[in-house]
Amino acid sequence: MLQKRDRRITFTARNVSTLPALGGRRTDYRDALTPGFTLRVSPTGARSFAIVYRHGARVRRLTLGDLDAFRDLAQARELARAKLRQAAHGDDPQDAKRAAVRGKTFADLCARFQAEVIPSFRPATRVGWSRYLEREIVPAFGPRKPEEISRADVRAFVREFQRRGSPISGNRAYEVLRRVFRWAVEEEITSHNPCPLVTTNLLANEAEREAVFTDEQLRAVFTAAEGMTVEPFFRLIAYTAARSGEVRSAQWSEIDFDQKLWTIPGEKAKNGKAHPIPLSSGAVALLTARRTVAGPVFPADSAEGYMQKPNRAAQRLSKATGFPVRPHDLRRTVATRLAEMKIAPIVIELILGHELPELQRTYNVYGYLPEMRAALEAWAVRLDRILSGQSQGADVVPMVRP
Repeated sequence: MLQKRDRRITFTARNVSTLPALGGRRTDYRDALTPGFTLRVSPTGARSFAIVYRHGARVRRLTLGDLDAFRDLAQARELARAKLRQAAHGDDPQDAKRAAVRGKTFADLCARFQAEVIPSFRPATRVGWSRYLEREIVPAFGPRKPEEISRADVRAFVREFQRRGSPISGNRAYEVLRRVFRWAVEEEITSHNPCPLVTTNLLANEAEREAVFTDEQLRAVFTAAEGMTVEPFFRLIAYTAARSGEVRSAQWSEIDFDQKLWTIPGEKAKNGKAHPIPLSSGAVALLTARRTVAGPVFPADSAEGYMQKPNRAAQRLSKATGFPVRPHDLRRTVATRLAEMKIAPIVIELILGHELPELQRTYNVYGYLPEMRAALEAWAVRLDRILSGQSQGADVVPMVRP
């Protein structure tokens, strides 16, 4: 069914390419000329045509294809009208799609998911989900038909990750598998979905991943990281509280040294909106020391051209320090320390790149950039003192909440 964020509008050759995702969230538009003909716009800019129709007592949705799959709007509207006429005569337009996939393997289903759904995700999410599909899910289930995959199979799949010592990856792989099945059921490709019936206590408990480092632990982390290639990566997270994926994929074109500002593009930000991060003196010094002409800040010999998830490095740091070390722990630590310094909650949320409540977004359009800059500069001074083993000086003044 259509999402709550739907709008009725007359589609034109121009507006189907420019209509926005309202509020940075997936939005469905309904064509005023052809009732039941819709355009779905994702926050990443992906666009697809569909029809919404009634068959029996149920309201159903059939995706017709991406915007680029049609010669023009007239072709898409003509196909929509033909399918809607089918539904009006009592036939189900989904029947042809089900017949086309009947007898296909789960690998075929995953290939369709990659072609039709994954392109609408943010770049970092596309890479991660494709990797789980290609390296874990398809090798495990690919040759079988979707209906042949049981709850026991899914449980064994997750437990294999636990046996290998990567239970959190098992959680992520399960989420991708669950989403593929849910999509297939929504598209009425299959009615079988073994994932929701798998008990959640099978999954690893991630509540333990809420560590906040003490001063001693921060020193231990960066002492252990000294000389490692990931040291600047962890240090930039510590200075900016940016997400691991945002730091790994950072490009020099995003960084304005004159303004001391790093702007994360909307297509990379978690909420789909450009996210400015003021750079403290420590962050600027770090970036200046590794500045190159162009390309990624953390280049690597990978398909994306930038640093992959530093899982092995994190394991080495964890072994060296005697406690778990994860990039997100640093981000959480910065947020907690800013709160300890009496930084206003709204400033911390903006530093973290979180989306503010709708009422605040509507009535308060002030960006708080000066406050963000002052907070991160004060934190950088405090962090440098912590890492050098110095006591906190009187010049590190907690910032009062407005």
